Amino acid sequence: MLSSQRNNGSPFCISAVPQSFRLLELPPELLDTLSQPNAPKLHFKSSDGTATAGNAEAVLCTPDKTYHMRQQQTSNGVHMVLPTLHPSDDPNAISIHNFTSISQCTSSLEIINAPTGSAKSTLRATLPLFVELEDANRALPEYLDKSAVFAGTPMSDAECESTWIDLVAFELPPFRALPKRCFRPSAQILLKTWTRLSEIARSEGVDLAGTLRTGTMLEALWDPEDEYPHQLRAALMRRLHFNHEDLSEKDHAESVLSKGSTLDQAETAKWLGLLILQAQNEAQPTSPRLQKDEFIKMWKDSLPEAWREDGRIEILPHGSYAIASDYIRFSGEGAEHQLGEAASATSAANPTEAITGNKRKWHEKFAAARKQGRPT
Repeated sequence: MLSSQRNNGSPFCISAVPQSFRLLELPPELLDTLSQPNAPKLHFKSSDGTATAGNAEAVLCTPDKTYHMRQQQTSNGVHMVLPTLHPSDDPNAISIHNFTSISQCTSSLEIINAPTGSAKSTLRATLPLFVELEDANRALPEYLDKSAVFAGTPMSDAECESTWIDLVAFELPPFRALPKRCFRPSAQILLKTWTRLSEIARSEGVDLAGTLRTGTMLEALWDPEDEYPHQLRAALMRRLHFNHEDLSEKDHAESVLSKGSTLDQAETAKWLGLLILQAQNEAQPTSPRLQKDEFIKMWKDSLPEAWREDGRIEILPHGSYAIASDYIRFSGEGAEHQLGEAASATSAANPTEAITGNKRKWHEKFAAARKQGRPT
């Protein structure tokens, strides 16, 4: 600036019609994600599918992560300003910037990683329980398809999908007057479905411990005439598929039809052990225990022959079962992937038959950000 030029500072004014802004304080990993080329879109979700309803708590989601939002008040209001350059007619003056405050923020939304336990409970509670085969065509007050279920679950779509797989949830196509509808199967239905698949395998000479390639076994699995919905059977196979979380439903179907499917031995053995205990808990809620020897025999009998010795209590997750004397029962606590609760009307006079189915402050934050040379 020449000595003959004058600088009287920058005028600052406040707009008479302020605009609405909310400041988001992003964690470093999310800021890095959004700074990348082709950054993903962010979505606000809540338990009813919107971010504005009643007392619903909204979350911020990327395609694969969920973040809670926590409002933080600040003692120093932050002005959002709009600069305008005004050239001067005075040759001895320099052009100046006017700054207009278009909004003042007295709080921010802090974005923090969200635990997914409560959201998983929301998804579990949203899905109707599939207890009997007739449930596929029962009338419900309100049907939800898979996309609507995910939209109403405060969790990222990838985490919803992972929970969907763990629950062996499935979606049925429209049928007569019924629209698309989703269910999560009870433990008893799941065990009956596994028993049915095992029967098919034995009758066709197929080893479930090997690679299940196209042919008679898969034709039986997808047979639309079978009483068990093929969507349920496909969901069960996907649940037990090796590295199932790396496959979408479409990818899994294409993989099965082209290259075949391989069940995860360790996961299948552990899952079936828990399933038998929970099926007993559903069938006989007032007396859910089984003799340990009987339980281990049932467990081994349900496994492919090559995996029989995997039926050992030691492989079950700690806290998922309780042992008293010579009896064992399902506990639920510590189970990595719990199944849906049983309907109160679901019981059986013969427990074995029921189970098997016979078959801070803003100025501090700004200062810290400036020292680190990163945006706020």
